[in-house]
Amino acid sequence: MKKLILSALTVCMTFIAFSQSKQYVLFEHFTQASCPPCATQNPIFEGVVGENEGKYHHIAYHTSWPGFDPMHDLNPADVQQRVNYYNVSGVPDMNMLGSTWNGGPAGVTSDQIDAAASNSAPIRIKVTDELVMDSTHQVTVEIIETGDLTGTDLRLRVSVQEALIDYGTAPGTNGEVIFPNVFRKMLPDTDGELVTPTGAGTSQTFTFTYVELPEYNMDEIYVVAFLQDDATDVVVNSGATTDPTWETVNTSASTFQGGAGPHGFYSDLITEGVDEEVNITLTTDAPADWLGTISVDGVDFTDVDITVDVPAGGLEYGVEIAPGTTAGIGNYTLTVTSLTYPDDPAASVTYTVISGITDLVVDHGGVATQWNVDYQSGLADAGNETFATLSINKFLEGMENGQLDEVINVYDNVSWTFPGFIEAETNVLATFLDNGGNLFVNGQDLGWDTWENEGTAVTQAFYTDYLSVTFDNDGSGANSLYTPAGEVLYGDLDNSAVIDVYGGNIYPDVFTPIDPAVAILNYNNNDDLVGATRVHENGHKIVYVGVDMGMIADEDVRHAIIEISHDWFYGVISSLEFDMLISEALGQSYPNPAVTTTVIPLSDLSVAADITVVDIDGHTVHQGRVAAGQVN
Repeated sequence: MKKLILSALTVCMTFIAFSQSKQYVLFEHFTQASCPPCATQNPIFEGVVGENEGKYHHIAYHTSWPGFDPMHDLNPADVQQRVNYYNVSGVPDMNMLGSTWNGGPAGVTSDQIDAAASNSAPIRIKVTDELVMDSTHQVTVEIIETGDLTGTDLRLRVSVQEALIDYGTAPGTNGEVIFPNVFRKMLPDTDGELVTPTGAGTSQTFTFTYVELPEYNMDEIYVVAFLQDDATDVVVNSGATTDPTWETVNTSASTFQGGAGPHGFYSDLITEGVDEEVNITLTTDAPADWLGTISVDGVDFTDVDITVDVPAGGLEYGVEIAPGTTAGIGNYTLTVTSLTYPDDPAASVTYTVISGITDLVVDHGGVATQWNVDYQSGLADAGNETFATLSINKFLEGMENGQLDEVINVYDNVSWTFPGFIEAETNVLATFLDNGGNLFVNGQDLGWDTWENEGTAVTQAFYTDYLSVTFDNDGSGANSLYTPAGEVLYGDLDNSAVIDVYGGNIYPDVFTPIDPAVAILNYNNNDDLVGATRVHENGHKIVYVGVDMGMIADEDVRHAIIEISHDWFYGVISSLEFDMLISEALGQSYPNPAVTTTVIPLSDLSVAADITVVDIDGHTVHQGRVAAGQVN
């Protein structure tokens, strides 16, 4: 049985040259060797984090359900305590930086890791593990306060874990054989050790012990320590025995900037007080006429691959960007590799600049990404040369920091992602629309998710007040045909089958337009089954489509929907043109004025229309539907 000893706390003063520390992204992962979805999602997560070495720490807790798992049985009590802490009810399940984000492991993206890792933290955590006698280890954790650390219930938790376990054959029933970062024991226990902030420029040291067990492969054992605010469940920062002695910290207020520029982004490279040699490289996907230049302590370099001697304490480095005349989005990645410590993982940060883009496709990630090409094709068919695609996280960052002022139209590819709308997105979209922007948004289950699943009062208000529809129902595979509703802008579209692209998960949302919104597409030629609408009010235009683009079987139809929406946004096809078509079909009523009866001539009405007759005081005296081609 292990014996745990907690030493006396020591506090010392230490000189901190920089005001913040590198933010490591901690993933706490609940999984199981007999869980079939785990076998599907875990490899996706491993692929993503494998591209982000040096940015994250990962703890895998193996639960007691749904079947047998020897990794759980070694320490069931500690695992159950973490299950209880996050109220985990199913696996696989993932928490990033405590309660900052929760979802399935397949939902983690590189963009998400970049966004979190680009922040700075008010502490640095240094961890060492030393064999002190026989099989007893002493773990030393130093918490260095480099900024303003606050909180009254901060808990230091220390995880002893095994970097890789390879069973050779599957120990459970889901087929998984290799398991990374398997949790073994929490020090001092799962409650953690209370930490009281002592002020920037100070450090606190904690020591713990643990005893090797026969089940441990000591060649793979390492330690991760993290500080968690139990009042919010948010993880402040983490550290591990495998971390390098040096670190990089992004010091730019935002990793995203917009406009003609020039733009500058900077980071601190912090060392342990000894001279080091590093390699700094710059890579980019920006247009060819954009210029990106590495800067080190105020000196610009023409090369994109340089070697630098780092003085004791560190230096500042960054990239300065001058966009050219070509509209586009440029991602600039600065990568630092230690030549002094070549076995350390490289450190990288990606900065993004958008310039000249008027039409922006917002990618919600996951299954949505595959449909970006339909937006891009539709915009290209419209002759637009100033469109680009941006992830939802970068979009929110750019909108919240005022970096997307050049964007006129947003095409929000929600697709079949959850949550469909979050408050942060609807808030920035509301501001965008209030300032005269236009929005195309689509996705199956967007209405259902907003009204019957994860919606809030804020997202529901946006759905009603801006999309100008009321949600009717979730739809089903019976809504199998998209048909034009007969209004002028989209009235010439061909019918298209609505198809199942998610293996039986087919839910074409049905909704009802709120005046002045109008239906543009119905299901099955049924006016009571509205599947797409448009609205023009308060200076903005919105098109809302209740399925994923890929669910529209006819590729030409889905591209045409984007092209027509684009042209309507720009006024190439205007609401005025629609009004002119109607006015040309309507003759002068007679007699006029009338007491009880009047005749309104109609001829060559090319689209169906709802007609409302009002009296001189504005009171409605008649409402009715007039079919296309009807003559009266």
